[in-house]
Amino acid sequence: MLKNFINITLRNILGQKGFSFINIFGLALGMAVVILIALFIRNELSYDKFHEKHDRIFRLISNDPADKNSFAGTPAPLGTAMKENFPDIVDYVRLIDTSGVIKYKDKIFYETRILMADNSIFAIFTFPLIKGDAKTALENKDSIVITESMAKKYFPGEEPMGKILNLNDRSDLKVTGVTPDVPVNSHFHFDFIIPFKRIGNQDNWGAWNYFTYLLLHKSISAGKLKEKFENWAKQFDNKNYFSSLSFKHIYYQPITRIHFQYDRYNMEPAFDGKYIRIFGAIALVILILACINFMNLSTARASSRAKEIGVKKVVGASQLKLIKQFIGESVLLAFIAHMIAVILVQLVLPVFNNFSARNLSIDYSDPVFVLGILGLILFTGVISGSYPAFVLSSFKVANVLKSGKEGGNRSLARDILVVFQFTMAIVLMIGTIIISRQLNFLRSTNLGFNMKDVINIPLKSRDLVKKASILKKEFLRVPGVESVSANGYVPTGMNQHQSVWWEEQQESEKTGMWVISIDRDFMATLQIKMIEGKDFVKKFKSEGANTNAYVLNESAVKHIGWKTALGKAFSIYGQERRGPIVGVTEDFHFRSLHHSIDPCAMIVQDEYGRHLSLRINTPDPKATINALRNKWKELVPHLEFDYYFLEDNYNKLYRSEIKSGRLIIYFTLLCIFIACLGLFGLASFLARQKTKEIGIRKVFGASVSTITRGLTGKFIRLVIVANVISWPIAFFVLNNWLKNFTYRIDINIWAFLLAALLSFIISLFTVGYQSIKAAMTNPIDTLRYE
Repeated sequence: MLKNFINITLRNILGQKGFSFINIFGLALGMAVVILIALFIRNELSYDKFHEKHDRIFRLISNDPADKNSFAGTPAPLGTAMKENFPDIVDYVRLIDTSGVIKYKDKIFYETRILMADNSIFAIFTFPLIKGDAKTALENKDSIVITESMAKKYFPGEEPMGKILNLNDRSDLKVTGVTPDVPVNSHFHFDFIIPFKRIGNQDNWGAWNYFTYLLLHKSISAGKLKEKFENWAKQFDNKNYFSSLSFKHIYYQPITRIHFQYDRYNMEPAFDGKYIRIFGAIALVILILACINFMNLSTARASSRAKEIGVKKVVGASQLKLIKQFIGESVLLAFIAHMIAVILVQLVLPVFNNFSARNLSIDYSDPVFVLGILGLILFTGVISGSYPAFVLSSFKVANVLKSGKEGGNRSLARDILVVFQFTMAIVLMIGTIIISRQLNFLRSTNLGFNMKDVINIPLKSRDLVKKASILKKEFLRVPGVESVSANGYVPTGMNQHQSVWWEEQQESEKTGMWVISIDRDFMATLQIKMIEGKDFVKKFKSEGANTNAYVLNESAVKHIGWKTALGKAFSIYGQERRGPIVGVTEDFHFRSLHHSIDPCAMIVQDEYGRHLSLRINTPDPKATINALRNKWKELVPHLEFDYYFLEDNYNKLYRSEIKSGRLIIYFTLLCIFIACLGLFGLASFLARQKTKEIGIRKVFGASVSTITRGLTGKFIRLVIVANVISWPIAFFVLNNWLKNFTYRIDINIWAFLLAALLSFIISLFTVGYQSIKAAMTNPIDTLRYE
């Protein structure tokens, strides 16, 4: 019986090769997209779930995580104070990422993934030690834990335990532990861990620069702890500076949600969680479009199987048995399509991984994947085959045996399916246009400063930071270098949010501001306009490294309520870094356009800055960069020359949107292709059905254009209906998406008109080819045997 069923199915496939190809290939494309997106979504949702206690680990964050202005920085003493006052907290750990030069014998490397952490990191997170004791690995201030990769890099063929690594030519650190490399699906990665206790002044409540994680008891929820914490904060009176009022806004963010906090500062770039839903919806739409193609072509081909159905009913086949047969055929087709889909996914995965910076793979030993594939096959087979099965099995014996075809009219259902296909395709086209415009707006809007032609050179050690003035002078001698600034501004690394003080400040006015370390050449290099203190460079006299002076942005001055700020006293961390305000700048977007411009204080110190920003003005940037590289080798022979363009770094703030937007464009094109594939097959079949009618019309004088209009007119009307339905859907979805941006474009009518025009062109091209081909057929060929 099964053999007979398979033979009939294969005979039907081979008997209609063109339509079978469209059905199978369309289903394969749809299933391939579903598999690819499912692998991607599963990977995103798995972030940080490898930690055994992930359901009890929370990160402290200021303001509701749903608020895009929330901030994850906390003061260093907060974790200690909370553990001492709340028995519901099992433990806490403070983290901050840094970089530096690591040296072992003749091996010298600049490492960017150095993590400073409390020893409790191993009790809270699942980072097991291969070597060493997790309870004491970071107890000693001069200890260091390394990953397996770093053990092989620095100590190939040697025992790493007990070896001494030098950090920044200042500290000798003893290797006290080796841990496996951090899994890919972690929201932060490291190659080295050094003790948090190396940070000085850990009692400072004014520096909100550290990430604090809590491990809670199983019996307490984050919501209950927040309520207890707020009650405690009202009574808490620290003896330093920062007011307890700010603690009312502390929230507890589950560790599994950190990866999706894409528009805030994290240790690593995150992913915009809303694209999980968007990609899932796109996968479902594409799969449904492929199923609709199957339905349309199967019902359109009903007449070719009418006699088969009639004969089977005569010999006793019930409608239920026929339904099972046709659904079984579609499931078998779905299985064949699945095999093609898996091949397509394997071919595309390397390109997709490279583009998305992921490491996705198909694991056939994973029961979840196997069950998912079986579910996909059954879902696709049943959905795509159910409607044709009910249509074909309902044919009446008398009609099909008398005329060889079924007498009912099934075109309305096909029309509805075609409208649905083009509705989804048009929504995606409009979405692609709006998303592309918004991303271009983010990259092209006036930021209030000029990043173009500015390169940043990291100063990789404390010694280089101290030599910043020497490096500046030498680089200024390089042809093509216009100005140089030593500063701490990196767009993707804005984690300096400090408590501030100003003269005549009231207790209720205590607050924090973003802080950037700059030198006197910062404004000129980044071409930031000054409102007050344009000549502060000449007037400000540095009396050494400890001299403090400040430049505020316009928002900071408005926040304080001053009419003029020049000469007023200002400080960060309380009053110990007190100094005069020597300038006020126009507001500039030092963070991404997801955020409004917040108050910002710039501390002017000529001998501080972890980066050199160089504005170059030359027709040959490569020659200037090569000259800078040669100058670096002269001055810093033991370290490689490293640089990046500031503009590229700023664009990383939109990496999630840019990559997701491009993926949406690719999936939209695929969606349009699948819709066109089905429309092409349907137009081809309907044109073939009307071959004799076209021949008779031509005999009676009908022109090619008249016949073509007759064949294409119906499809054009369907596309018009699809546009009417799709426009309000697209507006609603895109308007909600744009609400995530503080600075956004307006949704203009021309985007909808352009999508409508494209839909008409695509449908005309797809249907028109078959229509013209049918209209130009010689009537002698079609009527010869009549």
